[in-house]
Amino acid sequence: MRFPRNPVSFVLDNLTSGFNVGSAFRIADAFRADSLHLCGTTPTPPRPRITETSMGTERWVPSRSWPSATEALAALRSEGWHPVAVELASEAEPLVDFRPRFPVALVFGDELAGIGSGTLELCAAAVYIPMHGMGNSLSVSAAIAIAAHHFTNLVSVGKRLRQARQRAGLSLRSLSESTGVSYATICEIERGRRVPLPSTLTRLHTALGVEPGVEPAPSEPSLR
Repeated sequence: MRFPRNPVSFVLDNLTSGFNVGSAFRIADAFRADSLHLCGTTPTPPRPRITETSMGTERWVPSRSWPSATEALAALRSEGWHPVAVELASEAEPLVDFRPRFPVALVFGDELAGIGSGTLELCAAAVYIPMHGMGNSLSVSAAIAIAAHHFTNLVSVGKRLRQARQRAGLSLRSLSESTGVSYATICEIERGRRVPLPSTLTRLHTALGVEPGVEPAPSEPSLR
């Protein structure tokens, strides 16, 4: 059975641990990510350490090997993907404050070396995961899991908005007219290609009779 995949992919830049790669496959499967890109010296299947942590998910998660992350990003950008580095870079924004454009390719580097400078230059933006402990660090696999959860949850905002609009019996045009949010913007949000600003989402929720700050629930269980 084939499931629709989310417009989120992972690009692994010169990772050294097969265990982290295996975890990336398992996380990609859990959040139905579009694909996994293994770049440079990143270990590739089949390898025992990858299989040990992937739980066999490398058999069906779409993946591709690349000589370098720069080549992978150049190809992804030509296909319309927006590369975002998950890295403590100088211009990085906190993960929760970043408003992505989908489809998004999340780039992760090795725990010690980080993302290469040439790879960073090809990224449209950089985000970091705020931490509050004394160690101030996460494993690559933990960072992938946190980012995957965050971005795939943002993808579902548009789907829940569309379901709420349909339950309210409103057309796209009427919702646009009642909120002052452009027709094109609402279309992009519902298609999962744009994440609305909190103020925009509040206006839409108010027009749909949804309590501010509460996401409209799906009308029925669904696959994202």
